[in-house]
Amino acid sequence: DKTTIFQANFMKLTKNHIESELSIAYVHAVAAKAGFATEFTRVDVDSVDITIGGPGLISTDSTLHSPQIAIQLKATINKNVNGDGSISFNLPLKNYDDLRAKCLVPKILVVLFLPKEENIWLSHSIDQLIIKECAYWLSIKGFTKSDNASHQTVRIPSANVFSPETISGLLIKVSKEEDL
Repeated sequence: DKTTIFQANFMKLTKNHIESELSIAYVHAVAAKAGFATEFTRVDVDSVDITIGGPGLISTDSTLHSPQIAIQLKATINKNVNGDGSISFNLPLKNYDDLRAKCLVPKILVVLFLPKEENIWLSHSIDQLIIKECAYWLSIKGFTKSDNASHQTVRIPSANVFSPETISGLLIKVSKEEDL
């Protein structure tokens, strides 16, 4: 029957794909709340999944028009909190090298940390849509070259919550030609 054929050919997303899609949804929702546009990268060859930008001069003391930040997105259920409160994340070396390079459009890493229990990653009702837990950001620009072969562990300060206020602050810094 047609239903059986459809079910046999229909492939669900893997757990990693779902994590990735939730990280995109998180960034898109947070940027929209802040009033900024997002553009998705069709082919990620330069460690950029999404770009957030603002129109014109976004602050009275801006020196650059239409500032942008480029984002490498990651998602994980492995939240390793260090003694100082920072969060360790094991970043692929290619992403690490791309993000530490000096670029015209500043690049940051955004990591969405999800609960270990997959069934609570997202909840939905007629009153709310909730993605659990939180995303954090880190600028790796200027970090030293890694001696590792495949990954580099980075430490993300727990104060670096990726929020609407954060996006506004980062874009204002870019518009003033300040480092992130």
